[in-house]
Amino acid sequence: RKIRGRLAMNAHATGTLESPQLSGDVTLADARIQIPRLGATYDKGQVRLRLEGREVRVTEARMESGGGHLEAEGTVHLRSFPHVDFDLQTTLSKFRVAAAEDFRSSLSGELKLGGAAAAPVLTGSLEVSNSDVYLQAKNLAQSAEAVELSPEDLRTLDRRFGYIAGDQSGKARKPLAPWDVGVKVQLTGNNWLRRRSDPVMAVELGGKLDVRKAPGEDFNVFGEIKPLPGRSFVQVMGRRFELRQGAVNLNGPLKQTAVSLKAEYRASSPSGTQPVVITTAVQSDSGKLTVTLSSIPAMRSDDIMSYLTTGRPASTDPTIASDEQDALGTSASLAVGAALGTVAGSAGQKFGLDVVQVLQDREGGQTLVAGKYVSPPLYLGFRQPIVPPTDPGTSETQSDVVEFEVEYAALRQLLLNLQGGGSEFRIFLRLRR
Repeated sequence: RKIRGRLAMNAHATGTLESPQLSGDVTLADARIQIPRLGATYDKGQVRLRLEGREVRVTEARMESGGGHLEAEGTVHLRSFPHVDFDLQTTLSKFRVAAAEDFRSSLSGELKLGGAAAAPVLTGSLEVSNSDVYLQAKNLAQSAEAVELSPEDLRTLDRRFGYIAGDQSGKARKPLAPWDVGVKVQLTGNNWLRRRSDPVMAVELGGKLDVRKAPGEDFNVFGEIKPLPGRSFVQVMGRRFELRQGAVNLNGPLKQTAVSLKAEYRASSPSGTQPVVITTAVQSDSGKLTVTLSSIPAMRSDDIMSYLTTGRPASTDPTIASDEQDALGTSASLAVGAALGTVAGSAGQKFGLDVVQVLQDREGGQTLVAGKYVSPPLYLGFRQPIVPPTDPGTSETQSDVVEFEVEYAALRQLLLNLQGGGSEFRIFLRLRR
């Protein structure tokens, strides 16, 4: 979409279609192209081609996207019209290949395109950085009913969103169907698996993958991605669970990706009582998402839910009206906070924020937390109270202070976190376990 550029040609072709002879030059300047499905725009393109005999030599090719660039060179050999063979090499440096609402990523590395036009072969190795992949898992048993789209509907989808319409048999066309692909991929820094609605997720990932595709087949991805503790979390019912361990297993089609995460929330307990740790296990497999809660020490499910909503176990004395009222009030506030978090998360994406969430404390106060990873190791954010706590001991001045937060991955296993607001500053050193 929105293709533009300035083309200058001095090209000549003689001979026959079976034995063409080419000469001249082709130059494309200020090229720009938009890919709706990826949400990306590639611009500042410069391409120079030299035509000699049966060869088209790429002497210069460069595109920019998201502050990075792509460069290519090589030869396209014309055997006989329209049969051509490729021998092209591409180098990428932090090239923003995708910038859609639910998928963003930058690539560095080298790729080689060979083979014939009817059966291209793509090989190479890539480093992936500054990526956000939003998990869209749902309960497949509650999927929407099937809707038959008219040809005009399909044309509208293709025009607005780059939708790949199916053929007359109803079978969707496979992208890059004739291609043979074998690319090694490494996740190098600031790559995140996210989810906007409850359970909210922000899980930093690392690992190595093999991306393979045989001609006429779907893409398959093999490997294991490891979630990185430290900055990763899972938020359930307004409570932030720190990630402790997990894995993302890929063993074929992307739709069969299995995600397994374990995180914990340390509930505040009255003095003199045993600390309570509430754990959550999040499983996503073939599009179905399940969340399981447990605790240390082991408690009944109603006590666990009470700790998450009120900060205390469920009361067994029906005469204690204050506890019941607190539970009702806090639960209602929690529901509002969860709704605010979902809305804030969607709105935050429009402003390019990586983290947008609403946290709830034991006293019922709610705080908006937002920020952005301006580089792989550096995070800048703020915390803004939006609902004051019900604790009468907290002053209005304290509850209205806007705090800043700066986090820096100083070493591979060490995070430096600085927080402050007003006249108060706090410094934390956190180890990635």
